[in-house]
Amino acid sequence: MTNNVTEQSGSLTCQCGQCRLILCDPRMRYRLECLCFDCRQRGLQFASKRPENVLTPDILNYERGVDDVYFANAFVVSDESRDLLAFTKLRED
Repeated sequence: MTNNVTEQSGSLTCQCGQCRLILCDPRMRYRLECLCFDCRQRGLQFASKRPENVLTPDILNYERGVDDVYFANAFVVSDESRDLLAFTKLRED
């Protein structure tokens, strides 16, 4: 993996530890609790993939939204992680 990562970098790692994204700019840009259909659908899709991907009852019952965190679109993914990750689009539009 080649990159221009500095001491200012951060990383995101999956629960099992096999996939890691290096954030070239680790400052959180936005954080919000989202009630939209797309965020809820994304959560349901991921929850259906593995039993450890659980949505809490308050999200499932529409009592609160999905916690979304946004970073700058500047990250590095190792080849090993890239083989395990899936980047998907919920809808064509």
